[in-house]
Amino acid sequence: MRHTKILATLGPATESSQQIEKLLAAGVDAIRLNFSHGTHDWHRTVYERVRSAAQKLGRAVAIVQDLQGPKIRLGLIQGNEVEVAAGASLIITTSPIEGTSARIPTSYSNLPRDVTAGDTILIDEGRIRLTVENVLGTEIHCLVVVGGMVASRKGIHIPGVKSNIPSMTDKDRADVEFGLALGVDFIALSFVKRAPDVEGLRDWMRQKGKMIPIISKIEITQAIEHLDEIVDASDGVMVARGDLGVESSLDLIPYYQKKIIQLANQKGKLVITATQMLESMITNNSPTRAEITDIANSILDGTDVMMLSGETAMGKFPIQTVEQMATIAATTERTLYPYDSPGFCSTHPDIKELAPAMVRLIGQASLEFKPKAIAVFTCTGYTASLIASERPITPIFAFTDDEATYHRLAILWGVVPRKIPELKNTTRIAKEMTQALMQDGTLSGEDLILILLGSNRSSNSSSMRIAQAHAVIQDME
Repeated sequence: MRHTKILATLGPATESSQQIEKLLAAGVDAIRLNFSHGTHDWHRTVYERVRSAAQKLGRAVAIVQDLQGPKIRLGLIQGNEVEVAAGASLIITTSPIEGTSARIPTSYSNLPRDVTAGDTILIDEGRIRLTVENVLGTEIHCLVVVGGMVASRKGIHIPGVKSNIPSMTDKDRADVEFGLALGVDFIALSFVKRAPDVEGLRDWMRQKGKMIPIISKIEITQAIEHLDEIVDASDGVMVARGDLGVESSLDLIPYYQKKIIQLANQKGKLVITATQMLESMITNNSPTRAEITDIANSILDGTDVMMLSGETAMGKFPIQTVEQMATIAATTERTLYPYDSPGFCSTHPDIKELAPAMVRLIGQASLEFKPKAIAVFTCTGYTASLIASERPITPIFAFTDDEATYHRLAILWGVVPRKIPELKNTTRIAKEMTQALMQDGTLSGEDLILILLGSNRSSNSSSMRIAQAHAVIQDME
């Protein structure tokens, strides 16, 4: 079984019910709805198609709402695009004009206050590079260092400059309210700078009466500077290599990726690696050798989830892309993965809670006894996430009677979500879980199963048992 999960972005290439079913069948575990694009009606339609496809296939599928965030953009340009030549002068202005090759507007009114002479301004993910010569009122006078075609509404980045723009916009708040009503499983918060950005979203959700996990996207250098507090405040983080590569020197991306993943692993937090993982497959039906190695290295770094963006949103080969990623992940885990390395709970023996202590034992038992399955009943997904953070070689079958938890479990490393009716007797739960795994062919009667149970849903009492499946059934008769 593949442990590392796959998060795929929906778009024009995969918006149909048929394509969504094919994505799930190919190995997708979670779906990303990118709110930088599409209307609420479009997102509602594809959301319903995902839920319908998941039910049809008998699968849990996590849905991640990715907020646009306060991206700084150009305004409108005459004829939609103009050419700016290297060596020419160009003014970026906050005045509401129609752009020309000499003067282009921006939607961000505070940009003249954020930049100073000598700063670099990047347009369209760095395809156009400007150097600020001086700032006069609402106008930023620049020298074009790298020229080219500039189109309306393209993004602006100022590497190394600390922007005063808030992490959430009015659009984001409207989108979150929509997403909460829709029933998304996670929210990915864009352009996080510090922990208060995350805490502000959580407080806002609390006021709305519904809380779901927050994934902080690490995509600006300010976030790297405050990484420790951001990871602490978040339920998970995303290594957003696309914007990080624009905001900082490209040669630092491997370092940032490893640093973010390592810290998330150390703190037992979900971590997603994103951007250009199989970029060549947007137009080609097979990956490059470098992309294959990149995926393998991301897995070995410790990522929980690998994300596909344009590859599945608008690529020519979305299904083949998922199949390739799933195959690479499975092979890497089978041949290279260090399952014997200590996990989160094992490296924090000072944690005095009972659940982490039991999880440490599960990690050791998985290595020593090689059970066919780990079974756990979970109400919120917390215990399952703890077991996942230990990185056991054995698949984790997480049973729950809660629909929302069922879908959220789908994104956890090594976890196979299962639904089960509510049962308050822990002895009965052990039997039901074991029978379910025998009925679907996961276990035979002679196979070892490792079971972790709480007592009447209390975090103060837990028990662990490892036995042959038929013995669990017989003992509970």
